[in-house]
Amino acid sequence: MCITLRSGKSAWYYVERSIKNPTKKATGVFGKRNRGEAEAFLKLLEEKESLTDKTFREYAEPYFTKDCPHLMDLEGDGKKVGEKHIRKSRQILERVIFNDRLAKMKIAEIKRRHIIEFRAQLINKLRHPSVEKGKPGPPKYRTIRQVMETLKVVFRTAYYPEDIDRDPTAGIGKLRYEQKKRGVFKTEELKKLFPIDGLGPWKNWTAYTLYLLACHSGMRLGELRALTWDKVDEENKKIRVDEAFKGSSTIIGKPKGEKVRITFLTDRVLSAMDKLKAETLIELAKKKKGNSHYVFVNPATGKPYADPWWQERFREALHGIGIDEKTRRERGLVGHSCRHTCNTILRNNGADDFKRKEALWGLNKSEIEDRYTNIEGIDLSSLAEIMEKH
Repeated sequence: MCITLRSGKSAWYYVERSIKNPTKKATGVFGKRNRGEAEAFLKLLEEKESLTDKTFREYAEPYFTKDCPHLMDLEGDGKKVGEKHIRKSRQILERVIFNDRLAKMKIAEIKRRHIIEFRAQLINKLRHPSVEKGKPGPPKYRTIRQVMETLKVVFRTAYYPEDIDRDPTAGIGKLRYEQKKRGVFKTEELKKLFPIDGLGPWKNWTAYTLYLLACHSGMRLGELRALTWDKVDEENKKIRVDEAFKGSSTIIGKPKGEKVRITFLTDRVLSAMDKLKAETLIELAKKKKGNSHYVFVNPATGKPYADPWWQERFREALHGIGIDEKTRRERGLVGHSCRHTCNTILRNNGADDFKRKEALWGLNKSEIEDRYTNIEGIDLSSLAEIMEKH
């Protein structure tokens, strides 16, 4: 509708249908000078209204998919988000947030108190398995923080283009908790876990060798599961670490931080690998699976074992040397403790810092250029000598 202002100029405005006499309440004056501009503005307003009328689930449905507006914004800024993070965030949306009553509320009507109530429910709901009967396990604080961060991404992205008039997650800080540090193994425990004259608490050479290599080289579990024989240089006692399974999935990509690195092999690991290779070939032949290029392979499938299999073998071995589940949790002993143990031993025994960091984390491109270093040619034998003694 067009009206004439006191100045003699005209302006377009709109009113809600419920207003009986629009000339007395022209609250929607646009200040537009022609009908085309006014109609275009009204169209944008209607589109925004249709967005805010959606439930949280309807609005957030495209997030962390190929049509995700948040990822498009980051890509436009030249930022890259890892596939693992995208996949994890999508799982959180589908398995946690979309299954809560919050997802059924209109996104424009969600307030700060609803977010706080949602977080309180997560603390009660998402808990680790109980060790003692009758007592609930501790909350999964890390998972809860990931859920809240995923929720915040949706609201922040919705608020930026003014699809909603406020961000209800603003001012809600990160859930503070005392994060338990990863434990490390003692020297006498390593001797019990990896005896020289046999398997000790392990049931086969596959599990024994993988965790021995984890302790002696600091390789991550995902890197070990993806390890192939062509990356093992037995002559120079080195391993090229350039692939890793992403979490517990079957997706293989670059190692953490996208860093390719060279790590070292000890004589003890090489000896165990010889026994592993013989055992694997026999088992593969029995199952008629032929040869496999993976080092740590399931002979029944010809492919690497899944992550849960390794976790179970780890806990069985710890139980075999007298570390029960309660003690394991109290000390924070997990598969990743092997990596922490390796780093601790190297640091405590005077390992060269440059070589230690290269073997365990890899070098940034700038670090390589600054030192004019060929990572393939770094002599890591001094690190292997330290680990051989422990």
